[in-house]
Amino acid sequence: MSTNSLNKFKEYIAKFIYLAIIATISILILLYGDSLINLWVDHPFIILSSMLIGAVYIHIQAFNFLKLLGHIDSFDYFMVVKVWSLTGLANYLGPFQPGLIVRFGFFKSHNISLTKTAKTTVRQIQLNFLSGFFLVSISLILGFKSLSVKYFGLYLLIFLIAMPFLLNLIRYVFVNVLRNTKLKVFYHQWLKEYLTFPSFNNFYLFFIQHSIMALLVYIVYTSFINDFSIFEAYLTGILTTLSALVSIAPNNLGIQELIFGQLSVLKGTSTAQAIGISLIFRIAQIGGCLVSFLFSNLVIYFRTNLGVTK
Repeated sequence: MSTNSLNKFKEYIAKFIYLAIIATISILILLYGDSLINLWVDHPFIILSSMLIGAVYIHIQAFNFLKLLGHIDSFDYFMVVKVWSLTGLANYLGPFQPGLIVRFGFFKSHNISLTKTAKTTVRQIQLNFLSGFFLVSISLILGFKSLSVKYFGLYLLIFLIAMPFLLNLIRYVFVNVLRNTKLKVFYHQWLKEYLTFPSFNNFYLFFIQHSIMALLVYIVYTSFINDFSIFEAYLTGILTTLSALVSIAPNNLGIQELIFGQLSVLKGTSTAQAIGISLIFRIAQIGGCLVSFLFSNLVIYFRTNLGVTK
C-alpha cells in the first residue's frame, strides 16, 4: 500500500470513526435520555464499575485476538486496544458488525493480509462459541436443581467432548470418501483449518473473557436482585455474548435489551428496574469502549512524549 493510499485510507477510517461516535451518543440520548439521568443518580457506583469492567473486557478481547493471530509481539498492544474500542463504537452504524472494517483496515495497514485477519476472526468466533457452550453446560449441571436442566447440560458437555472425534470423522470423509469429487477442493480451500479442533492452550483465554462478562452480569443483577447466582450470571453473559457474534441489529441493539430485560422480569423486578438493568449493560458496553479508547490514547501519548518504546 503506497503512502498516499495509506493516508487516504486513514482519513476515511477517521471519518468513519467520528460518525460512529456521534451515532452512538445520539442513540443513547434519543432513546434513553431521562432514564440515564435517573440511573446515574440512583446507581453511580454500579455504572462506573460496569464501565471499568467493560473496558477490561475489551482489553481481554484484543489480547486474545493478537494471541490467535500469532503476532502478539509485533504490535503496539494499546494501539490494538484502541482499534478494538473504535470497532465496538462503529458497530452501531449498522447490522452484522460494520466496525470490522476498522479492524481489517488496521491490520491491512500493518501488512497483515485480509485473509489472515478473516481466518483469525473466524477462529476467535469458534473459540467463543466452544468455550461459551462448555461453561453453559457446567453452569446447567451445577447451578440448577431441575434434573431435566442438569441432563441437558450433561448432554451438551458430552457433545463438546465428542466434537474432536466428530471433526476427525468429517475430515476423513472429505479426504477419503470424497477424494475424487469437487467437494474435496472445497474442503482444502475453506474447511480444512476449521475442521481441526482448536488448541486447548487457547481455551483458557476465552474462559477468562466469559468470566469477565459473568462478573459484570453478577455485579449488576445482585444490585437489584437478592436471588441471583454466579451460574445464572455465566448463562446470561454467555447468551448475550454469543448473540452479539451474529449481530443482526446495530451492535445487538434491542436484542441485548430484550435478553436482560426479560430475565429481570422473570426474576421478579419491576418494569422500571428491568429497563434500568438493560440500560446499565448498554452503558457498560459503550462506556467500556470510551474508557479503553481514552486510556489507550493516554498511554500512547505519555509513552511517545517520554520517548518510551512499546
